[in-house]
Amino acid sequence: MPKCFADCYGGRTEGEADPLLDTIVDRLLSVVVTLGTLPFLVSPRSMSPAATVAERLNKKLFELVSARHQLGISLASSYNRPVLLIVDRTVDLGSMIQHSWNYQPLLHDLFGINFDKLVLDTGSEKSKKVTYDLESGDKLYQAIHRLPLSDVASHIATSLESYNAQLSQINKGEDEAAGSLVNAMNAIPQLTEQKRLLDMHTNLATALVDAVKSRDLDRFYEFEYDLDLLSEKNCFQQFEDLLANDKSTAMDLYRSLLLVALNRPGVSESRFDELEQRIKLRGELKSDSLRGLRNLMKMKAFSEGLLKQIQNAKTSDLSTAKQINEGMSPSDQPRREFSQGHKKLAEYSSKLIDTGVSLFKGVRRLLPRKKQPCVVSVLESLLNNPEAISNEFAYYDPRASESALAPSVRRSTSRKCVLFVVGGGSYNEAVALQDLASRSKYSIIYGSTAFDRPEDFMEQLGGSAFSL
Repeated sequence: MPKCFADCYGGRTEGEADPLLDTIVDRLLSVVVTLGTLPFLVSPRSMSPAATVAERLNKKLFELVSARHQLGISLASSYNRPVLLIVDRTVDLGSMIQHSWNYQPLLHDLFGINFDKLVLDTGSEKSKKVTYDLESGDKLYQAIHRLPLSDVASHIATSLESYNAQLSQINKGEDEAAGSLVNAMNAIPQLTEQKRLLDMHTNLATALVDAVKSRDLDRFYEFEYDLDLLSEKNCFQQFEDLLANDKSTAMDLYRSLLLVALNRPGVSESRFDELEQRIKLRGELKSDSLRGLRNLMKMKAFSEGLLKQIQNAKTSDLSTAKQINEGMSPSDQPRREFSQGHKKLAEYSSKLIDTGVSLFKGVRRLLPRKKQPCVVSVLESLLNNPEAISNEFAYYDPRASESALAPSVRRSTSRKCVLFVVGGGSYNEAVALQDLASRSKYSIIYGSTAFDRPEDFMEQLGGSAFSL
């Protein structure tokens, strides 16, 4: 559902958005029926697209449960029923436009992942574009998709070592026994597939590194990740450094500017206007996303939630904030060359020999600070301490009632949950949710109306829907 954010949260009236919201409800209903388990529903208490979707979905599920015998549909309502949390994209816009340092979010940001497929422009004469399938059965991809880019190369290098060791063992041919020959023949298809995946991710990692180095994306990532902890002086000083960098593209700068605006709502509009004009002087940007963001921030519910996020971020890691603002900013951290593992990657792979062992030179080994996106924190609070946020959310049980439950009967002990975001999903959030699932042993499914690339989401913000 492309451009769903603008359609749901832009200048449309509730009646104009109704068909779109009904479509979302119908598709979520299909998901619930496919899962075969009746969930508890949780949504924001204040009126919003997410709240409307939850209310309508609960009503449809209630009717479905009542008529399930006639329809032949089975929806288990056991003790371990999942929680379906439906939230609005406006709860956290930053995750949609911030730069990332992890493999999967970077792939989507720079090249776009669509139905688990990615198209890469190789620039070669014979074939300028190559399509790659990021399959669920790709064990290498499953192992590296959450890793920082600097660790991806090490993992690929290790996998290449393993592949070469297996290939060497077969090529030795020391044991010509029938059993050994059969084992070798059986191993060939597996090794062929392993080599194909290694070549694919080597190509993708190479393309990512080239893009990072050409645009200094590591600088943007560092600046944005600690943005909520920087003092106002250091914040704008570091942004000026990004502006002065010839490698910085207008879109990368504009994304960072919008993140600064989100984190500094008290700064005068004239200051942001001046920075926006300087960015647009580069001649490659026509978007009015800053204006759209301003109009969105003027909404009372949005502004109140934003101020709460900023306050939580500033109080969550005071020691880090003090360290950063006393001069140890991300840009002051020492540059470090990559380990021998990255050089082995270039030595083992024919794809990287042409590029040279200096492929990763100048790209720093950044370790992300553990900071959760807002929607992940909301989900974790809902699962571990629901009383803390109970006043902000409405709870539904489609088995019991068409309307929201009273506070006294809200409860769920499930270890399964589904998080759905109305208005756009983010691979940054997807990675954080997988980390949460790994450490908490929860089963988490994440979905949205669309997984927009940051540039596409910026285009929605700059459209006519937010021009009023």
